[in-house]
Amino acid sequence: VSSSPDGSSWAADGIFLRTAANALIMEQRDLGTTTNTVLLRSDSGSDGGAWSTVLTLAGGARFLGPQSVCQDANTGYLYAVEYMTGERLTVANIHRSTDDGVTWTAWKAMPRSETDVAGKIRHWHSCRYDSVSQRVYFMAGDTSADAGIYRVNSGGTDIEPVLLNSQVTGQPKPCARAVDIMFFPTHIAWPMDGEDPHVRRM
Repeated sequence: VSSSPDGSSWAADGIFLRTAANALIMEQRDLGTTTNTVLLRSDSGSDGGAWSTVLTLAGGARFLGPQSVCQDANTGYLYAVEYMTGERLTVANIHRSTDDGVTWTAWKAMPRSETDVAGKIRHWHSCRYDSVSQRVYFMAGDTSADAGIYRVNSGGTDIEPVLLNSQVTGQPKPCARAVDIMFFPTHIAWPMDGEDPHVRRM
């Protein structure tokens, strides 16, 4: 499945997921003539014997790692978030599949900018399912005012902010810039992005 003999074209980012219905989802980076990143799927009957491309990210967008894809344990929906740098793309998408990864749609297009612009983020770092709140969370870990922690709203129709950099005052650095997240019965905790080597909690 990999486009290089040692598997480094996908293993470097490491997405390999077995869904609740026993399908397999794996990432592949095309490092040849394009910069496209794709998700491949193998259904439960094949169990890795045959693969098909189910999602292609173009324009330099890619996945940051295994935390870029998750599944909602309640609905079964799969989510995949885009990571990118540079000015080529104007939105950072959250993709969603409602059929166990067979088909995907760009469910939420978040406006993006390489600089700090109100209402925009730079890219998504991760998505995670929280078994406590039973929601999927999305992390945008940069210094812009609207970067921070988001989640699927109660109706499942959109995302809503949980904590943004613009909401935190009295701190030396933008401290909602989460790259991943951990869930506990009474709080959430997240590792910081960039030059601030802390784990914060709320």
